[in-house]
Amino acid sequence: MGRAFSGLVGAGALGALLAGACGSDDEAEALRRAKLAEGCVINSDCSQKPDPLICAFRLCHIQCQTSEDCDPGLRCVLGDKPEHVCQLPEEVNCTYNSDCPGTQICGIDGECRDACKGDVDCVEGQLCITGTCADPDELVKGQLPRKLALDGGTGLPCSYHSDCPGEQVCRPNGSCGYECKADKDCAAGGCVKAKADDAFGKCGGGPTQLPEHCKTGVKDGDESAVDCGGSCYPCPSGSDCGKAGDCASQVCTATTCQEPTCSDGVRNGSESGVDCGGAACPACPPQQTCVNPSDCGTGVCKAGLCVEAGCADGQKNGKESDVDCGGGGCPPCDATKSCVVGGDCTSGACVSFSCTQPSCTDSLKNGNETGVDCGGTCKPCGSGAACTQATDCASGVCASNTCAAATCTDTAKNGAETDVDCGGPDCPKCAAGKSCAQASDCSAGACSGNVCKTTFKLTVTPAGSGAGSVKSDVGGIDCGATCSADVADGTTVVLTGTAASGSTFSGWSGGGCSGTGTCSVTVSAAVTVTATFGGTAPGGTVSSKTLLSPSANPASPAVATVDASGNVVTAGAFMYSTDFGGGPLQPVGTDGYVAKYTAALGYVWARKLTGNGAQAVHQAVTEPGGDVIVAGVSAAANNVDLGGGLTTCGANALLLARYAAGSGQHVWSKCAGVNVSSVRAMALDGAGNFVIAGSLSAGTTDFGAGPMTVQGSDMYLAVFSVASGAVVSSKRFGGAGDDVGMDLARTTGGWLLVGGCAGSVDFGSGKITTGLGAEDICVARMDAAFSPIWVRQIGGLLDDRGRAAGFTPGGKPLVAAGFRDQVDFDTGIADISKGQEDIVLLRFNDASGALEWHKVFGDDGNSRVEDLAVDPTTGAITLVGEFSFNGPSFGGPTLSNNGASVFAVKLDAAASHVFTKSHLGSSSGGYAVDAVTLNASGGAVYTIRSNSGGWVGSGVFVLAP
Repeated sequence: MGRAFSGLVGAGALGALLAGACGSDDEAEALRRAKLAEGCVINSDCSQKPDPLICAFRLCHIQCQTSEDCDPGLRCVLGDKPEHVCQLPEEVNCTYNSDCPGTQICGIDGECRDACKGDVDCVEGQLCITGTCADPDELVKGQLPRKLALDGGTGLPCSYHSDCPGEQVCRPNGSCGYECKADKDCAAGGCVKAKADDAFGKCGGGPTQLPEHCKTGVKDGDESAVDCGGSCYPCPSGSDCGKAGDCASQVCTATTCQEPTCSDGVRNGSESGVDCGGAACPACPPQQTCVNPSDCGTGVCKAGLCVEAGCADGQKNGKESDVDCGGGGCPPCDATKSCVVGGDCTSGACVSFSCTQPSCTDSLKNGNETGVDCGGTCKPCGSGAACTQATDCASGVCASNTCAAATCTDTAKNGAETDVDCGGPDCPKCAAGKSCAQASDCSAGACSGNVCKTTFKLTVTPAGSGAGSVKSDVGGIDCGATCSADVADGTTVVLTGTAASGSTFSGWSGGGCSGTGTCSVTVSAAVTVTATFGGTAPGGTVSSKTLLSPSANPASPAVATVDASGNVVTAGAFMYSTDFGGGPLQPVGTDGYVAKYTAALGYVWARKLTGNGAQAVHQAVTEPGGDVIVAGVSAAANNVDLGGGLTTCGANALLLARYAAGSGQHVWSKCAGVNVSSVRAMALDGAGNFVIAGSLSAGTTDFGAGPMTVQGSDMYLAVFSVASGAVVSSKRFGGAGDDVGMDLARTTGGWLLVGGCAGSVDFGSGKITTGLGAEDICVARMDAAFSPIWVRQIGGLLDDRGRAAGFTPGGKPLVAAGFRDQVDFDTGIADISKGQEDIVLLRFNDASGALEWHKVFGDDGNSRVEDLAVDPTTGAITLVGEFSFNGPSFGGPTLSNNGASVFAVKLDAAASHVFTKSHLGSSSGGYAVDAVTLNASGGAVYTIRSNSGGWVGSGVFVLAP
């Protein structure tokens, strides 16, 4: 322990000590006293009884051998005389080397310390750490902790000189400060100051702290070699020496300094202990000094000493497979720790040298298992496996710690039993109230809610003039076919009534049910429920007319229209003798036809349009008086008879004819132009004329209003007189690509033309569309004179086409179109078609052409819209088109078939589903549709036709609105 000593430190304390000393008053004694006031000179100046003090650094100190001889917090240091002395409190703290007495320097912890190159340079028991001596208990993880000094600088932490402001540098303790206060602060040269009274300077030329003879370039003084050894710096390897202290390696053999080795018996070089540790030597054994864990063979460095490996030392050492675990001598390792064998792990499972959690699939008996991967929290064990309780066994029977096989008399629910010793395929059936999985488990044959029950009969009775079906959620009722079922006592059965097409579900009676929703019946006795159907449901077929020849080869209707009296007109083409209701009409090859029926599809009259080539009617309208005007195309140059005698027409000529409302008699007819590909739309303009729209093929044609020259395929509009058929005007729209006109709609403010545009198309007045190269959806809003108000072109990289046009009751343009792949409908995000082609419904602002909303319909099949009709009162929208395989649901039932099929769908004004009507084709033949119109009640009127050699039929249909 240190000895208490205070009051005799520093020159002032020493003066107080000497004030009572006896001495001479002569001049010599006065001089001696004056010098003592400046500090001690020799030990006798510090006499103190009973323990004499030592004069070191001009101050009186306690003599020591190790730091244990000093007061707490003070260190035993080398004096400037042979004795070691305890530091005084005022000699501890420092910022610069010059703050420290004698040859001591300022350590990185901000305390004055003896300089060293090895442990032998230090007081006994101390270690040489980063060039300064330190007691082991001062070290933290084998190193002295850095202390930021604030004296002579900003004290800012730093790693490089550039981290510091102004002329300050990064000092060894890691804080910013000035380079030096005195020569001692400089490794070489002296501290140069700009002004003599400056507190700080920079290291440069000038005197050093070494004796002068250490800088002469010759061996003199007490040197063992030139300027080294003795009181100079230690000599490098290969220099002359007289003792170990003359050498930097501390090894002097045969008067020569040796290179540090790992077997020279001293701590030198980078060694942390004697001949061990550091970068070059073997790791140190326990009780040798260390700086880092890597210096120790055990990997454990504590308080500067290597210690034995243990199971709690925080290191992976010894035979451990991971830190403090495994290897046989330490506890087994938890999951995710390293392992070599299963015994290293608490789970007993070592997979890819890593311990795993006990699992029910590791082929080991671990965790709380009673057998390998069974019992405990794992699956129950099979017969013969170990167990501790019944739940460990699949049979539920644990006898003498062994799982027994299941039997029907073991008073346990096991095996395939549904209750204790009953149910399943092997045991007796269960009584009422016992558990069951199916009816066969129960003696009464009724299982409801997994409980055996008695049964009662539930009967459904259909009633009313309509048709439909009733299904149950349990019991298997599907009436029509199966209208009763035996139902377990207490079971609640939900019945759902579904009306057939053309019928409505009127409601329930019996069983406590009413209304048109579902019927929930809780069966506790025999009960009968009546489901009543009647009327024609929305979308149901009000009337229909099949158009077949005697050989069952159908006509091909293209269009149906309704006159002001509700009569239905259909027109198209036919190839075989066909009775449209008034007796057979015989075509010559392929002829066109027009037929008129009452609202209930009773026959009125029929006419054929014939010739020596092929003729077909594409469109029809009725004028205010009821007369019927048709438009079609003659396939080749030939003589045609439209009812007024033979007329010679050019190739692909436009055919026009008018027939009387009551009799169908010919009023006028004509053919005009050539190269007409199609007539896709026909409408009255309200000024005594009718307008047609469609496509022209390449070449020049003239309907009588002037020639129109076409590149590829172009759109056209043509206006003719209702009274005479005379042409009024015509226009062509198109560019270098193929452009097609598909539909035309009229409103009080003008017209809406839709189709497909490939590339740039000029609709007049500078209204030009510019596409992406493929065909795009093309929309042109025109005034009454067909001058453009605005145009839109919407599409992607594949072919997209506008197919149908209409107006809402409020005058908003509506367009139905087909698109493929990806198209951005003005949202910034592309819609992606699910199938080859999907359907999109678009509504535009009438004034600007801005897209107000769009709605996409499609599935992974192919879907195509052909026409739309808008109810002028409600705004409801009817769409017709085709689909194959999986079609769009439109928000209603899913459309699916393996052949070409037709849909007729009604949506409300917001495009929400009202009803869906479908005509399903098959792999042997399918259907197609071209147009739809509405009768006065808002019911859809349309025709369908065969689209393949299967000749599945054709006809006209009127649906309930």
